[in-house]
Amino acid sequence: MLNSRVQYIIYLLTLIFCSIAFQGFADGDNETAYIPLIKFNQAAQSQKWVLNSWGGEKKATLSFEHDADSEYPDFARLNYTKSDATFNNFAFFQENKAKWQNKPVKVFYLRYRIKDLDGSSQYEYVCDKYSFYNGMELVRDGKWNILKMNPGGWCKTSQQFSFDAVNSVNLIFHGSGTVDIAELGIIFE
Repeated sequence: MLNSRVQYIIYLLTLIFCSIAFQGFADGDNETAYIPLIKFNQAAQSQKWVLNSWGGEKKATLSFEHDADSEYPDFARLNYTKSDATFNNFAFFQENKAKWQNKPVKVFYLRYRIKDLDGSSQYEYVCDKYSFYNGMELVRDGKWNILKMNPGGWCKTSQQFSFDAVNSVNLIFHGSGTVDIAELGIIFE
Protein backbone atom coordinates (compact mmCIF):
# COMPACT_ATOMS: atom_id res chain seq x y z
CA MET A 1 0.00 0.00 0.00
CA LEU A 2 1.23 3.46 -0.90
CA ASN A 3 1.84 5.93 1.88
CA SER A 4 -0.49 8.92 2.15
CA ARG A 5 1.95 11.45 0.67
CA VAL A 6 2.43 9.39 -2.50
CA GLN A 7 -1.35 8.92 -2.77
CA TYR A 8 -1.83 12.67 -2.38
CA ILE A 9 0.76 13.44 -5.08
CA ILE A 10 -0.90 10.96 -7.46
CA TYR A 11 -4.25 12.57 -6.69
CA LEU A 12 -2.89 16.08 -7.47
CA LEU A 13 -1.23 14.91 -10.68
CA THR A 14 -4.49 13.28 -11.78
CA LEU A 15 -6.36 16.54 -11.16
CA ILE A 16 -3.77 18.52 -13.14
CA PHE A 17 -3.86 16.11 -16.10
CA CYS A 18 -7.66 16.03 -16.11
CA SER A 19 -7.90 19.83 -16.05
CA ILE A 20 -5.42 20.10 -18.95
CA ALA A 21 -7.36 17.51 -20.94
CA PHE A 22 -10.67 19.25 -20.20
CA GLN A 23 -9.31 22.61 -21.42
CA GLY A 24 -8.51 21.02 -24.78
CA PHE A 25 -12.11 19.88 -25.13
CA ALA A 26 -13.79 22.93 -23.63
CA ASP A 27 -13.00 25.18 -26.60
CA GLY A 28 -14.85 22.82 -28.92
CA ASP A 29 -11.99 22.31 -31.41
CA ASN A 30 -11.51 18.70 -30.42
CA GLU A 31 -15.23 17.92 -30.25
CA THR A 32 -16.56 19.04 -33.61
CA ALA A 33 -15.83 17.46 -37.00
CA TYR A 34 -17.02 18.77 -40.37
CA ILE A 35 -17.45 15.78 -42.70
CA PRO A 36 -18.30 16.53 -46.35
CA LEU A 37 -20.91 14.18 -47.80
CA ILE A 38 -20.18 15.57 -51.24
CA LYS A 39 -17.83 18.06 -52.82
CA PHE A 40 -19.38 19.55 -55.93
CA ASN A 41 -16.71 18.84 -58.52
CA GLN A 42 -17.05 17.44 -62.05
CA ALA A 43 -17.58 13.92 -60.64
CA ALA A 44 -20.68 15.16 -58.79
CA GLN A 45 -22.23 16.09 -62.12
CA SER A 46 -22.75 12.41 -62.95
CA GLN A 47 -24.63 11.84 -59.67
CA LYS A 48 -27.84 13.40 -61.00
CA TRP A 49 -28.04 16.54 -58.91
CA VAL A 50 -30.86 18.72 -60.24
CA LEU A 51 -32.09 22.27 -59.95
CA ASN A 52 -35.80 21.86 -60.60
CA SER A 53 -37.66 25.07 -61.42
CA TRP A 54 -41.31 24.63 -60.53
CA GLY A 55 -42.74 28.12 -60.13
CA GLY A 56 -42.58 31.66 -61.42
CA GLU A 57 -40.95 31.97 -64.82
CA LYS A 58 -39.33 28.54 -64.38
CA LYS A 59 -35.88 29.73 -65.45
CA ALA A 60 -33.16 27.82 -63.63
CA THR A 61 -29.85 26.24 -64.65
CA LEU A 62 -27.30 24.11 -62.84
CA SER A 63 -23.68 23.92 -63.93
CA PHE A 64 -20.53 22.48 -62.41
CA GLU A 65 -17.70 25.02 -62.47
CA HIS A 66 -13.96 25.11 -61.89
CA ASP A 67 -12.13 28.29 -60.84
CA ALA A 68 -8.46 27.64 -60.05
CA ASP A 69 -8.18 31.01 -58.26
CA SER A 70 -11.00 30.21 -55.79
CA GLU A 71 -10.49 28.93 -52.25
CA TYR A 72 -12.85 26.09 -53.24
CA PRO A 73 -12.09 25.68 -56.94
CA ASP A 74 -14.86 23.17 -57.76
CA PHE A 75 -18.50 23.99 -57.14
CA ALA A 76 -22.06 23.73 -58.39
CA ARG A 77 -23.48 27.01 -59.70
CA LEU A 78 -27.23 27.57 -59.34
CA ASN A 79 -28.69 30.33 -61.54
CA TYR A 80 -32.37 31.15 -61.38
CA THR A 81 -34.41 34.13 -62.57
CA LYS A 82 -37.84 35.12 -61.23
CA SER A 83 -38.44 31.48 -60.35
CA ASP A 84 -39.01 28.99 -57.58
CA ALA A 85 -36.41 26.22 -57.75
CA THR A 86 -35.31 23.23 -55.66
CA PHE A 87 -31.76 21.82 -55.62
CA ASN A 88 -31.67 18.16 -54.62
CA ASN A 89 -30.72 14.56 -55.32
CA PHE A 90 -32.96 12.13 -53.45
CA ALA A 91 -30.99 9.06 -54.59
CA PHE A 92 -27.73 10.50 -53.23
CA PHE A 93 -29.20 10.90 -49.76
CA GLN A 94 -30.72 7.41 -49.82
CA GLU A 95 -27.33 5.92 -50.69
CA ASN A 96 -25.55 7.90 -47.95
CA LYS A 97 -28.00 8.05 -45.03
CA ALA A 98 -26.06 5.41 -43.08
CA LYS A 99 -23.41 8.12 -42.59
CA TRP A 100 -25.69 10.06 -40.21
CA GLN A 101 -28.21 7.52 -38.92
CA ASN A 102 -27.49 6.35 -35.37
CA LYS A 103 -24.53 8.75 -35.17
CA PRO A 104 -23.95 11.84 -32.99
CA VAL A 105 -24.83 14.25 -35.79
CA LYS A 106 -25.30 17.82 -34.63
CA VAL A 107 -26.32 19.41 -37.91
CA PHE A 108 -25.92 19.39 -41.70
CA TYR A 109 -23.89 22.20 -43.22
CA LEU A 110 -23.56 23.89 -46.60
CA ARG A 111 -20.41 25.62 -47.88
CA TYR A 112 -21.62 28.34 -50.25
CA ARG A 113 -21.09 31.80 -51.65
CA ILE A 114 -23.59 34.26 -53.02
CA LYS A 115 -22.84 35.96 -56.31
CA ASP A 116 -26.27 37.58 -56.50
CA LEU A 117 -29.48 36.99 -54.55
CA ASP A 118 -32.84 38.70 -54.73
CA GLY A 119 -35.53 36.75 -52.93
CA SER A 120 -35.72 34.16 -50.20
CA SER A 121 -34.39 30.67 -49.59
CA GLN A 122 -35.01 27.78 -47.24
CA TYR A 123 -33.91 24.23 -46.62
CA GLU A 124 -36.18 21.27 -46.11
CA TYR A 125 -35.41 18.12 -44.14
CA VAL A 126 -37.48 15.44 -45.88
CA CYS A 127 -38.41 12.64 -43.50
CA ASP A 128 -40.59 9.54 -43.98
CA LYS A 129 -44.06 11.13 -43.86
CA TYR A 130 -43.32 14.75 -42.99
CA SER A 131 -40.88 17.59 -43.66
CA PHE A 132 -39.24 20.34 -41.61
CA TYR A 133 -38.55 23.80 -43.10
CA ASN A 134 -36.07 26.51 -42.07
CA GLY A 135 -35.22 29.80 -43.70
CA MET A 136 -31.62 30.13 -44.87
CA GLU A 137 -29.79 33.12 -43.46
CA LEU A 138 -27.31 33.39 -46.33
CA VAL A 139 -24.43 35.87 -46.09
CA ARG A 140 -24.35 37.93 -49.28
CA ASP A 141 -20.70 39.02 -49.30
CA GLY A 142 -19.37 37.05 -52.31
CA LYS A 143 -17.08 34.99 -50.04
CA TRP A 144 -17.24 31.32 -49.11
CA ASN A 145 -19.35 30.83 -45.98
CA ILE A 146 -20.79 27.94 -43.98
CA LEU A 147 -24.50 27.66 -43.27
CA LYS A 148 -25.24 25.40 -40.32
CA MET A 149 -28.58 23.82 -41.14
CA ASN A 150 -30.25 23.61 -37.73
CA PRO A 151 -32.24 20.49 -36.89
CA GLY A 152 -36.01 20.63 -36.82
CA GLY A 153 -37.94 23.61 -38.10
CA TRP A 154 -41.52 24.28 -39.06
CA CYS A 155 -43.58 21.13 -39.62
CA LYS A 156 -47.31 20.99 -40.35
CA THR A 157 -47.67 18.01 -38.01
CA SER A 158 -46.57 17.65 -34.40
CA GLN A 159 -43.78 15.22 -35.28
CA GLN A 160 -40.54 15.33 -33.34
CA PHE A 161 -37.40 15.85 -35.43
CA SER A 162 -34.82 13.06 -35.59
CA PHE A 163 -31.73 12.87 -37.79
CA ASP A 164 -32.35 9.13 -38.08
CA ALA A 165 -35.60 9.88 -39.98
CA VAL A 166 -34.00 12.28 -42.51
CA ASN A 167 -34.23 10.87 -46.03
CA SER A 168 -32.94 13.90 -47.94
CA VAL A 169 -32.31 17.64 -47.81
CA ASN A 170 -33.76 20.08 -50.34
CA LEU A 171 -32.48 23.61 -50.92
CA ILE A 172 -35.34 25.83 -52.08
CA PHE A 173 -34.90 29.24 -53.71
CA HIS A 174 -37.51 31.90 -54.59
CA GLY A 175 -36.74 34.93 -56.77
CA SER A 176 -33.51 35.44 -58.70
CA GLY A 177 -29.92 34.64 -57.88
CA THR A 178 -26.59 32.99 -58.49
CA VAL A 179 -25.49 30.69 -55.67
CA ASP A 180 -22.30 28.61 -55.68
CA ILE A 181 -22.15 25.46 -53.53
CA ALA A 182 -18.80 23.81 -52.86
CA GLU A 183 -19.88 21.07 -50.45
CA LEU A 184 -22.68 19.67 -48.35
CA GLY A 185 -21.83 17.77 -45.20
CA ILE A 186 -22.57 16.84 -41.62
CA ILE A 187 -21.18 18.08 -38.34
CA PHE A 188 -20.47 15.52 -35.63
CA GLU A 189 -20.02 16.33 -31.96
